[in-house]
Amino acid sequence: MDTDWCECVNVQQYLRLMKTKASFSHSCMNAWLSINTIGGLIYFGGNNALALMHLVGNGNNTSRLFPVSVLFPLEAEQSPIYELLVIILFLHAMLVTYTVVFLNALISTLVLHVSGQIDIICQDLQNISENIPYYGSSGQTVGMLIERHNKVITFSKNMDKLFSFMALMQVGWNTLVICFLGLLVVISVHNDTGVVLLRGGFAYCNIMMDVFIFCFAGEYLSHKSRSLGNAGYECSWYKMSPSHSRNILFFIMRSQKQLTITVGGMTNLSLETFTSVSLQIFFLIYNYVVLCIFPN
Repeated sequence: MDTDWCECVNVQQYLRLMKTKASFSHSCMNAWLSINTIGGLIYFGGNNALALMHLVGNGNNTSRLFPVSVLFPLEAEQSPIYELLVIILFLHAMLVTYTVVFLNALISTLVLHVSGQIDIICQDLQNISENIPYYGSSGQTVGMLIERHNKVITFSKNMDKLFSFMALMQVGWNTLVICFLGLLVVISVHNDTGVVLLRGGFAYCNIMMDVFIFCFAGEYLSHKSRSLGNAGYECSWYKMSPSHSRNILFFIMRSQKQLTITVGGMTNLSLETFTSVSLQIFFLIYNYVVLCIFPN
């Protein structure tokens, strides 16, 4: 990435394009950070905030709840042990939340960086078709374009190696968490506890947003890789010399293989995958709720 930015500094048009991608990535990071912070505060601090409100209102609230359900092998409800454990558990939970946010921001930043490089290649193809005559000296320009394309492919493969296992763990772990959230929803419905239902709803939205970010990043990367082949086909490759047009045709053929992010090497991350996973999770929770409410 550092090399790509250094190469873009000398060309104002490329630098403006990469700055736009970086600015959009920064905005997405701030949005996800705000949403997950609100969701984390509601989910992990809702019980304590409600207990504090009861204490202020009634003055005799004896329930001492923790941010998460946990069992200690000691008397943990005595001060100052209780306050210390509440702070530690809350900070740990928010740290995990922010770790997921930064992971989502990282994959988004890398995908946007690749998309910026792809846009630069498309602009180079357009410039070649507009400025290079039939027997002009376009060899160096075409060679630089192919070299940049090879770097994009290598970068995408390394990104897939980095996030493939992470995406698999993300989908598997989030599915398990959503099942337990469904159990909390069933308990809240039976006990008429709206706070638990609200916490579960926010947690579910945050989890599905995390899965959506991964799937949308994979879909966006595939879409941008398809645009490479379209840009190569739309350029005036037939007006170039035979050797240069042959290189462009090889470029078009190589662009037919889409750049993707996989889930453990089993399936590609895409909006179709997100829809499939969402429906499976929905029917799983629905069947579980029905079995809990109507066991017979």
